[in-house]
Amino acid sequence: MESKNKNEANLSDLTKRFLEEVERMGVSFYNIAKSTGVKEAMFTKIKRGIQEPSKKFLSKFAECFPDANMKYIYLGNEKNNAEHDINNEAFNDYTYRFLETIEKLELTDYKVWNTLENLSKATMSKIRRGICGVSMNTLQEFCQMYKVNANYILTGKGPMFLDNETSHSSLSEKDVEDLPSPETAEYWKRMYETTVVMYEAQFEDLQRRFNALNKSVEEIQDLFSERRKAV
Repeated sequence: MESKNKNEANLSDLTKRFLEEVERMGVSFYNIAKSTGVKEAMFTKIKRGIQEPSKKFLSKFAECFPDANMKYIYLGNEKNNAEHDINNEAFNDYTYRFLETIEKLELTDYKVWNTLENLSKATMSKIRRGICGVSMNTLQEFCQMYKVNANYILTGKGPMFLDNETSHSSLSEKDVEDLPSPETAEYWKRMYETTVVMYEAQFEDLQRRFNALNKSVEEIQDLFSERRKAV
């Protein structure tokens, strides 16, 4: 099958892996340029094989996009590493209940990714196909937007929604004001519990990602050290 990229023959292995990872993440070059502070025109040169992603740029890219598999970009190892395992674990647990809740709310995928700042159309498609799991940032925004119980999403325990006696889609300010005092207190209690659970989960997720990234950095350093010794 003919490659979609006519310049693929001119691309270095590093460039190919970088472009593959960008496609996997579903992020645009515009957003990458905006986040890293480089000119968007640079990516045209990269895609045409005129230049490689520099080490300085890749370092900034890794800082701005912690979900990126930098070990794969640098070394070309198989993606079945700790970071990939984390995504699979997230898909098996969090993502299954995330999709289940979407069905319960009778939401379309279009409405979900169109209303959540941290979710793109491409990423939503990959989640549906089981390619990647839903991120903690997306889950936090989703739970706040649709009053979903984060404890249910993360652990499978408790009610799916913060208040099963009200509309699943949202609670307006007027709805909250009209609730009797005990129900209002219970609602805010659940909101507090949801926030705590979500931030705890985010911390644990970041810690796992940091450990995975740190391990990758150590392996890269060991590899460079071995190459220097060989020279």
